[in-house]
Amino acid sequence: MAAASCSTASPSRAWPATIARKGVVRTFQNVRLFKEMTALENLLIAQHRHLNTNFFAGLFKTPGFRRSEHEAMEYAQYWLEKVDLVEFANRNAGTLAYGQQRRLEIARCMMTRPRILMLDEPAAGLNPKETEDLKALIGTLREEHGVTVLLIEHDMKLVMSISDHIVVINQGTPLADGTPQQIRDNPEVIKAYLGKRKCCSSKTFPPSTARSRRCTASTWRFARAKSSP
Repeated sequence: MAAASCSTASPSRAWPATIARKGVVRTFQNVRLFKEMTALENLLIAQHRHLNTNFFAGLFKTPGFRRSEHEAMEYAQYWLEKVDLVEFANRNAGTLAYGQQRRLEIARCMMTRPRILMLDEPAAGLNPKETEDLKALIGTLREEHGVTVLLIEHDMKLVMSISDHIVVINQGTPLADGTPQQIRDNPEVIKAYLGKRKCCSSKTFPPSTARSRRCTASTWRFARAKSSP
């Protein structure tokens, strides 16, 4: 879906680098970091498009080359601070806790200065505290950096709390779309997730049913990404 919107080529032929240049990046359901590199190196390598990679500039360490390296380091440090990983900057990514790896992966995406960030089940495997931290981070991406977040997630409490617009998919078929309140009150959604009897006092869907189906939540705020401080 994302590839079709970013390239005139068919989705199967669109190179990831081409899509990233269009401002669309993603994380994966399974964390995909360079585990033998440090957290800092993971963020630096993701900035290759924004660095001065001229051979002679690097060979002679020109002022432009040094300035480019300094800016990349500052930007990486900025996002390490945003995801609370400054003290782990020089640790190999593979040695970080699972929740920390999740946050580092999002920070690595932000190195590309995206306009649209797609997160594939980012809360999977996180404890309640880490999920709350993820919620706060997504809010920061939207409000402070103007990034549109497209989220695929089973955690209905998280989905309902951060989304402007939700698309519900039941057994591979679109079931409903609308605001969180519209989705919460939709009879078809209630039937699919809760059975025919509606629990009037329920504000969210039970975790047991939330895990059994997939809900796609999107912020649908196609704001242009802003430069971070």
